Amino acid sequence: MSVKARLWAGASLVAMLASGAANAQVYYDSGAGYADQGAAPGAQSYSGTKVLEINTGSGTAPTTAVYDGNATFGGQVLSASGAAALAVTGGTTTVTIGATGSQLGGVIGNDSTGAGITVSGSTANLSLTNYRGQIYAGSSNAVAVNSGGTVAITLGGAGTTAGDYNVDAKNAFITYFDDANTGANSAIYVNGATQFDLTANKGAQVRAETKTVGNLGTSAGAIVVTGAITNGGTITLGDNTLLARTVSGAAQSGGIAIDMSGHTGGAMTVDIQSGSQVYGAIKLSSSVNDTVKIGAAAGALKTSTFDGSVVAGGSGVGNVVFYGGGATAAPTGNLGQSGTNLNSVQLTGDGTNWTTNNSKIYANTLTIGNGSASDTTTLNLSGSSTISNAVSLSNQNAALVITSSSATPVGGAITATNSGYGTVTMTAIAGGNSLNAIGDATNSIGTLILKGAGGAGNVTLSGDTYANTITLSQTTAVSVVASGKLVGAVTLNNGSTLTIKDSYTGTITSGSAGTGTVTFDKTGGGTITSGGAIGSTRLSSVVVANGTTLSLGHDLAATGISANGTINQTAGTMTANAGSGTVAIAAAQTLTQSGSAKIIGNVTLADADSKLTLGTGSGGNAVVGTINGATASGQGDLVFNGSTAVGGIIGGTNPLDTIKVQSGTVTSAYNISSANGTTIDSGTTLSMSGTSVLAGAVSNSGTFTTTGTANGLVTNNSGGIVNVNAGTLSGGLANTGTVNLYSGSTLSGTTTNNAAGTINLLTGNSTVSANITNNGTLDLSQYKLTVNTGSALTLGDGSTIKTTIAANGGTSTATAGSSLGYLSLADAPTQNAGTVTITPTKGSGVTIQTNTYYLLADAPDGYTWDTSKFSASNTGGITWTLVKDDATGNLYLKAATATTEGLSSNAGAAVNVVNNYTGSSTAMTSLANAIQGLTTTAESEKAGQQLAPSLNGAAIQGATNAGTQVSNVLFARLDDNRTAVASRSGGTGIASGEVRRGAEAWVQAFGSAFDQGQRQGVDGYDGTTIGLAGGVEAGVARNVTVGASFAYASTDLSDKGNRSGNSTDIDSYVGSLYGTYQGSPWFVDVSASYGRHNNHTTRVVSIGAVNERPTADYWSTQYSAKVVAGYPINVKGAVVTPSLGVIGTILSTEAYSESGAASTALNVDEQSYYQYGSVLGLKVAHDFTDGRSKYTPELRASWTHDFRASTMNSNSSFSADNSVRFGTTGLEPDRNAYQVGGGLSYVYDEIYTVSGRYSYDWREAYGSHTGQLEARIKF
Repeated sequence: MSVKARLWAGASLVAMLASGAANAQVYYDSGAGYADQGAAPGAQSYSGTKVLEINTGSGTAPTTAVYDGNATFGGQVLSASGAAALAVTGGTTTVTIGATGSQLGGVIGNDSTGAGITVSGSTANLSLTNYRGQIYAGSSNAVAVNSGGTVAITLGGAGTTAGDYNVDAKNAFITYFDDANTGANSAIYVNGATQFDLTANKGAQVRAETKTVGNLGTSAGAIVVTGAITNGGTITLGDNTLLARTVSGAAQSGGIAIDMSGHTGGAMTVDIQSGSQVYGAIKLSSSVNDTVKIGAAAGALKTSTFDGSVVAGGSGVGNVVFYGGGATAAPTGNLGQSGTNLNSVQLTGDGTNWTTNNSKIYANTLTIGNGSASDTTTLNLSGSSTISNAVSLSNQNAALVITSSSATPVGGAITATNSGYGTVTMTAIAGGNSLNAIGDATNSIGTLILKGAGGAGNVTLSGDTYANTITLSQTTAVSVVASGKLVGAVTLNNGSTLTIKDSYTGTITSGSAGTGTVTFDKTGGGTITSGGAIGSTRLSSVVVANGTTLSLGHDLAATGISANGTINQTAGTMTANAGSGTVAIAAAQTLTQSGSAKIIGNVTLADADSKLTLGTGSGGNAVVGTINGATASGQGDLVFNGSTAVGGIIGGTNPLDTIKVQSGTVTSAYNISSANGTTIDSGTTLSMSGTSVLAGAVSNSGTFTTTGTANGLVTNNSGGIVNVNAGTLSGGLANTGTVNLYSGSTLSGTTTNNAAGTINLLTGNSTVSANITNNGTLDLSQYKLTVNTGSALTLGDGSTIKTTIAANGGTSTATAGSSLGYLSLADAPTQNAGTVTITPTKGSGVTIQTNTYYLLADAPDGYTWDTSKFSASNTGGITWTLVKDDATGNLYLKAATATTEGLSSNAGAAVNVVNNYTGSSTAMTSLANAIQGLTTTAESEKAGQQLAPSLNGAAIQGATNAGTQVSNVLFARLDDNRTAVASRSGGTGIASGEVRRGAEAWVQAFGSAFDQGQRQGVDGYDGTTIGLAGGVEAGVARNVTVGASFAYASTDLSDKGNRSGNSTDIDSYVGSLYGTYQGSPWFVDVSASYGRHNNHTTRVVSIGAVNERPTADYWSTQYSAKVVAGYPINVKGAVVTPSLGVIGTILSTEAYSESGAASTALNVDEQSYYQYGSVLGLKVAHDFTDGRSKYTPELRASWTHDFRASTMNSNSSFSADNSVRFGTTGLEPDRNAYQVGGGLSYVYDEIYTVSGRYSYDWREAYGSHTGQLEARIKF
């Protein structure tokens, strides 16, 4: 091959420059090869418009232009003016630029005039090494590679050199490519298996406009990315067609269109924009999380922008983003592959309807939507398509529509990025589909729609499901099983069914009344708690299955309700077909209500072990409907566990097994029937109203009331109450409690009133139409009990008949017509051996007259009562006896109001005069009625004691006690004087003979607390006295001292026992003269006192309806005197003084009248009390001196004997009628009284004295504590 160098402006290379100046030379050999190429000197500059033109000759040896050194070419390096300025026809033509410092600037190529660089021939090659600059190719295929030739454009740097390179090429091999952009309207043709390989390029964008490429084979990719890209980059296809291969000139999918499997380093993005078309697979790196973007965020997607699969190079590596522009898009290949998921797939584009057909998506997460509120992306998972893992709905209008034939179309959870985002719609297949978790507790999806297909289909929700609304079947029924939690508002359409196996929160309703079935079937058994109303629009049926427990706290409505497990209804209303349907409780299952829970509908129980427990209900009803055995009598147990009203017949079709009232009050206007009886527990009530019938045996420990009929045996247990209000007990009665028969009631079955039982007639007459045996108490009150023909009355031993005299009357002879409860017998009674007690009671306002008769029982023809088998209780001051009328045989009560037996004499005196009152005083009559209404002797005793004036002598004792306290103060004073004289003389006081000189004044406080117990059958009292005494005294002769004093005392007294509440307050004023004569060593002390006592009394009277508090104020006068002689003896420094004396007291009480009480106020006559007796005493004292102070402790004891012991009697009359008088005998005082005590006296400087004393007094049932405190100053 020959090489020709054309020098434009001269004959030498230097002349290549327009200026004619050149320092470079080209050395060449035109022979068979380049033996010596020569070298251009370095560091030269070349300028001009046409620096160098190289034309190849016909030789075969390669032609090489070598640029070495720091040469700079400032113009066009290669320029041509013809059509083939540079033709490469064979061998290798190489342009090499120095590795460092050199720059071949300008353009290689032409200026778009048509000329260019042509490379032809099967072995022709053009190599540019270390080139930096621009390769410009015009519009007429400036660089053409034919017949399998290769263009290798090798650019300098390692992917990091700055600069812009515009490569107008497609399917070229580019090495070390920095930030290059291809120009518009250019093309690179690659024949054979040539490939465009981007290796380790940063931010590369391939932009070419060609519409076709040649056949690239089946294995190689159109774009191949390999090697370590330090900073990653982007490959962008703007409006391109990328084919993996061409078959017969047509573009087909298959093979790998973009191969990034060998890519390492920084993550890259392949951006296939909306105008491009890619046919073939995209294979991603196994180690780098590269991203493929298909479509544009705001562009219209071509019909087949991407026709192929995305192959994951490694599990969980690589991302795919599909952008749509509102059209229907349908990627035909799989995204990822089984066992090797992509990291993520995102489908977005407002209004885009993505359809997978049979494609499968293998990705850790599939996201539908881009989070924008306007995005309405939909994914149609059709054909046999599946999603391997989780799906995320990222905006409110995102939708997943599943029509896939796969049994598990989505392998992971379906979630929402915000609560309420997205819609999931699935059409079930006949063989069944399942979905995993949907939504979560934080973010529910917006809507879940499950539909059937072709009239069949079932769906299993195997995980927890959270959706705002859940719709089952919009067109065709579907069967849904919720294995996990179900949260949301559920609507069942077109007969769909829902089975809940875990829990639900929200409402469950029907789209059309009477359709849809809900089954509660807890996996493994257990409890499901209702999370909202069920059937606000009525369902077809609700079933609790397989032993599941439904804890129901909300409304439930269905045409039919079946409990094949347990229902615990804590609130809400359970409605079966608007009340005409059935709640069916299966064999051995239970339905339990509590609180305000309610059932509207009919209830059936399948067998004897089925159980219905009812609570209070709302609106007063726990059940509005019937309750029956399902198929036969004796099926089902009913328990009432709260106050409620029965809302329908119970056991009408098939009687229940048992019925129990366990709590509260149950009322029923409907018939109730049980095969094995009704039990009424203690503290509960069953009330049957109207003409209702209670069928079956009754065991009552609470309260049973009926106005209708009880046709079974009624067993009334101890504590139980049966009220028959004009009703009938036709099945018999066995009573150990209380039976109340109201007016018009009938006992038409055999009746046994046991020993502890009571049968009461209330409000009117009653009838017995069967045998009746009374072994307990039969209280007739004031009504008639008729025992009809054919019915026998048997009176058992120890039984009681009570009757009430309801009105004044009675007869003077034993004749009929009196007003009291009595027996009317058609047949002869049976009087068993033993005694029947008759207890009469006087009614309010009734006065019983003595010797009057009251009819108790008439006698059938030919029968005479045996009165020896009766005894009557005497109550209220009335003595009753049983007598018979010899003419008729009738039995009568005879009243006598003479002396009341069993009372104390004083109580009897008051009661008797009132009991026998026949005067006109209304107040006295009321009091008499009250007394006659008393039922026990104890009550009468209490009444008599309350009516009498003071019986225990409290007022007398209080007054005399005050006088005694004053006397004790005076004698203590005299005793202190003797001690003072002895002290002054230095002696013992035994023989002083001194004359006291001057006078002394003194004041002394005293007080006592005393208690009188019950004595001689009279209740006692307790009280306190406090007082202050003061006086003056002086010596008037050698051995004589005299004094005078005045004292005030206040005494408070309170009665005990039957007279508790009575009180007396006494103010006492006592003046005294006293004196002493001092012998040698003996002495004599004397005193005389006069006292006036102001008494304030209150009595409390409570007898029946009479409750009064009569009060009185009156005076009493007391005279008392005392003389004591003593003889002091000195015993080893102590003074022992025995003494002997006499005392005398007279206490006169004025007559007084009480006020403030209409019936019980008394006029009490005056009375006097006398006492005289002896006093024997002993005192021991000892002085202790300390300078000018002297201390004298003492001990004393005494015995007083009363020779008179005057009894405190009184005579009284009632203020209401002064003719009604009675006398009472007071308490006889104990003749002997004892006292022990001690004291301490302190004297200072023989002028000032302070002393204190304590004593305890006692006698029979009486004790008193007394204290004295004295201060004295000597003048």
